[in-house]
Amino acid sequence: MLTVHEPLPPPTINKTLRGCNATGCSFTLQCLTPNTSSNVSCRWEILHHSFNECTIQVLLAFSSLGTEYVCFISNPAGKQVASVTAWQLCSVSGKIMMQCFIWGHWLLIVLGLIVTVLLAIALVKHTLYKTRCTKKRKDSKDESKILLNKVRNHYMQA
Repeated sequence: MLTVHEPLPPPTINKTLRGCNATGCSFTLQCLTPNTSSNVSCRWEILHHSFNECTIQVLLAFSSLGTEYVCFISNPAGKQVASVTAWQLCSVSGKIMMQCFIWGHWLLIVLGLIVTVLLAIALVKHTLYKTRCTKKRKDSKDESKILLNKVRNHYMQA
C-alpha cells in the first residue's frame, strides 16, 4: 500500500499562563499542527535539551528572559519549526504577567530603598560622631588654652 504524505505547514504554538509567583511564571506550551495526520511527530528544544512531547510545562524565571522555546514537527515528507521567546511569552498574558513583573520590580525597589536607608543612617551616625569628636577636641583645646593662660598669669604675677 502506497501512502502519500503532504508537506507540513509551520506549527503554531499555543501559550497558556498557569500562574505566577515571586520567582517567575508557569506556562503550558503546546505545539499544534493544522494537519491531523497521525504520522506527525513533534518535539521541543529548550537550551539544547530535547523533549519528545507536543505539550510541555515551563517555568519562566525572571532571570531567564533570553530563553527560546523551539517546536519541531515532522512527518515523512519533511519537517517544520516554530519558536517563541520568553519575551513573547510575557506578552501573552498581559495583565497577570505584568503584575508578576511589577511585583518582582517592587521587590528590587524595596530592597534598594532598605539599602539606601541603611546607608543614610550610617552616614548620619558617622557625621554626628565626627562632629562630636571635633567639638570635644575644640573644647579640649579651649580648656588647655584657658589653663595655660591661668598658669602664665600666675607665674607673671609672682
